[in-house]
Amino acid sequence: MSAPMVIDLVEWQPYALSPTEATDALLDALGARKEAVLVFRRGAGLAESGQLTVPNVVGQIRVGRDCLLRMAPKVAVSNIFAMLELAYQLESFRFETGVVSVESIADIYDRLANILALRVISRVRRGLHAEYIPRSERLGSVRGRIDLRESARLIANGIPALQCDFEEHTDDIEDNQILAWTLRLLTMAGLDRADVRDRVNAAYRAIAGACTLRHFKGQDCVARRYNRLNQDYRAMHGLCRFFLENLGPGVASGNQSLMPYTVNMPLLFESFVVGWLQQHGPAGYDFVKQHQLSLQGTIKPNWAVDILVKDSTGRPIAVMDTKYKQDSTPSSDDLQQISAYALATGVEQAFIVYPSAIGSGHRQYVGNVLVKTVHFDIGGELQIAGCNLLAQLGLPASAMVD
Repeated sequence: MSAPMVIDLVEWQPYALSPTEATDALLDALGARKEAVLVFRRGAGLAESGQLTVPNVVGQIRVGRDCLLRMAPKVAVSNIFAMLELAYQLESFRFETGVVSVESIADIYDRLANILALRVISRVRRGLHAEYIPRSERLGSVRGRIDLRESARLIANGIPALQCDFEEHTDDIEDNQILAWTLRLLTMAGLDRADVRDRVNAAYRAIAGACTLRHFKGQDCVARRYNRLNQDYRAMHGLCRFFLENLGPGVASGNQSLMPYTVNMPLLFESFVVGWLQQHGPAGYDFVKQHQLSLQGTIKPNWAVDILVKDSTGRPIAVMDTKYKQDSTPSSDDLQQISAYALATGVEQAFIVYPSAIGSGHRQYVGNVLVKTVHFDIGGELQIAGCNLLAQLGLPASAMVD
């Protein structure tokens, strides 16, 4: 099989396809894509082949059978990695020393997959976390507590068995099933480094025999309960969440030809901003991620505020909506959305947060709600950018900021 044609794109920058790149197969494949990963505009005539823009993801994906799109971030990859560390709570990992800084999204995938595989292999050797799970079975001898009514019914029907309720100590639990499912996806993800692929395969084989293979989503890795016996799972589940939220549908369906290495930038930006505020925001304020709104009426839309800001008494004082865009001004839809969030929560301040200074600095009253556009500049030094965001919000900078 011949090597695929590689097209290098930069986030947000339109790319004009050359006549040699714009094969009929590629144009048809681009036109058939439904997801918002790519924006494709066909050319107006024979002189124009078409234009590609990637507004929301970085990494690489296959389009059709013969084309690989490599989508580089507009900001430094090291900043992307730092954002991932905070957003997915990966700071607890001691990343291997002596390794050159990550230079691509593929490097990030390889590095994080390697860490997850090593952690899983280590945990399997020490013994997987296990719990007591309630079970109810028909048995030939007593185990646990006998269900007298059901057992009597069985005997009356000529079934020589006892219905027993008992607890079974097993490591076939969600904590381990999440690890197994994630590793299974990674075995199909076409990781760049051969040694990492081998290590991921070894980790999957090590844990697969102990677990039922079940489908999980990134959200399943959030708000889990940990104790002294499974505390090390917190960081591993953070890695799993990253992979489950960003691995493409081609892998999940078993189609290895897609080889997706993508990072969902709007999702990462939202998680990073709220994570930074929770970690470095001033004392006495609470920054709640994805606050669900309870609306009354016959129509109850599923609304969630990206970030709800509360004061020391627990009273909501502002709403924040992250927008991973490069708009010079907020759109009418964005203004209506954030204003509706403010009205629903009873606050009079609303902030739209952009990833750069483009579009920042606007003020607009919508009724009694003052909407301001602010920015967390992910293209520069992130800690300084965070302090600048606090100043734009009118909040004091934390003394903990390095």
